Amino acid sequence: MANNIITVGFEVPGNSNNYVRLPSKKSLLDADIVIFRPNFSEFSTTYEKADSGLPQVTKEDSRKLIESITHWKEEIINAIKHGKTVFYILQKYEKCSVYTGQTTHSGTGRSLKTINYVSEVDNYSYLPIKLTLHHSEGSIIKKGKDFNLISEFWNFFKDNLSYSMYLENSKVKQLLITKTGNKVVSAIYPLEEGHLILLPKIDYDSEEFTDENEDGEAYWNAEGVDFGKKFMNSIINIHKQIKESGDRTPAPKWANENQFLLKVEETIKNKLKNHKESIKKLQNEIDELDKQLVKDTVIKGLLYETGKPLEKAIIEALKILRFKVETFDDGDSEFDSVFTSQEGRFLGEAEGKDNKAINIDKHSQLERNLSEDFNKNDIEEYAKGVLFGNAERLKPIKQRGDFFTKKCLTASKRINTALVRTPDLFVVTKKILETKDEDFAKKCRLVILNTKGDIVNFPSE
Repeated sequence: MANNIITVGFEVPGNSNNYVRLPSKKSLLDADIVIFRPNFSEFSTTYEKADSGLPQVTKEDSRKLIESITHWKEEIINAIKHGKTVFYILQKYEKCSVYTGQTTHSGTGRSLKTINYVSEVDNYSYLPIKLTLHHSEGSIIKKGKDFNLISEFWNFFKDNLSYSMYLENSKVKQLLITKTGNKVVSAIYPLEEGHLILLPKIDYDSEEFTDENEDGEAYWNAEGVDFGKKFMNSIINIHKQIKESGDRTPAPKWANENQFLLKVEETIKNKLKNHKESIKKLQNEIDELDKQLVKDTVIKGLLYETGKPLEKAIIEALKILRFKVETFDDGDSEFDSVFTSQEGRFLGEAEGKDNKAINIDKHSQLERNLSEDFNKNDIEEYAKGVLFGNAERLKPIKQRGDFFTKKCLTASKRINTALVRTPDLFVVTKKILETKDEDFAKKCRLVILNTKGDIVNFPSE
């Protein structure tokens, strides 16, 4: 993005690289825009509450929390002083008890007692200015008198906004207010060279915006990335408007009526409209090309993938070698893939390992699948077993060791399976894609068929 953004305590979907944890000592001077969400979720509390009834932060994290508040308060002040725009999200009010580090002792000997002093902090302790805030929750928000500044943000996210805090001060620039009472839930404070912008709570379902890969690791899905992109662009737009307008008053709606329209304004607006339409068309073309790129480079997964993505890459490679491929699952048995050609019928299993060679477990699975396949009523002979392996998959190819363990090789010799290193399969698949050499594709099919109990060495030409 054109503007460097740091998000503290708030991870925007699809923008994990911008995210900074609250216990961090990161400087905000690296950013043009800061999004800050105050919370205590990253500081652990004990099971027992303090005498005040508040959650009691552990001794170790009490020190970290106190340091965090001091650090971020100073960073926010410095960021604003140097012309940055800081967005502060008005989260639900939180209060907790922390150990101050001060102690006194009473008694002597066995009756000696240590008294630890505690104090209370809340998540608005990070704020660099004193505000009169009231804890009150609601979901109906309307436009304030200075709404124009965040109109785009509002159009995209009005259904995701609710409030947990409101301001009494009516002299601030009011961006958003409560339905009744006109209490301010979003405002802008010009401070020195920069600005502090208060935003209401932003809600989204993280589960709806995430999927899991084969290793159970969560990642932002397309819907989440789209949400995050719109969010970041809206924030940047607010920042740009502030920087460009300074103290200039945004034009009221009535000033844009036809009777006040300047000729040059009309000309520029038409050009802008045409450019925006061209950009939209180009963006659609870019999106289609991105999709096409993903589709047409599936076989690169042979170099580094595991799980389902590796299986998809293998299936695509086998099709390029002119095999007919199908995955097999009849409710009783499930094989990774069954593939056939004029040379014969094959049954394959695939495995990718992060830091190890392919071991006997996956070969044993292949043996079981071959037996189950042969037991089918319409099968007259054993299929040719093929084990596809992508060992030490995250290392450069030349730095990898053996792809298959000795036990795996021994088992392969016993039942004459072929062992395929998936990076080797990538090399020949790439050649066939680029040359359309049918004779070479046939040679590759034959070498898989004729390799018995060993690693397949594909032909070079």
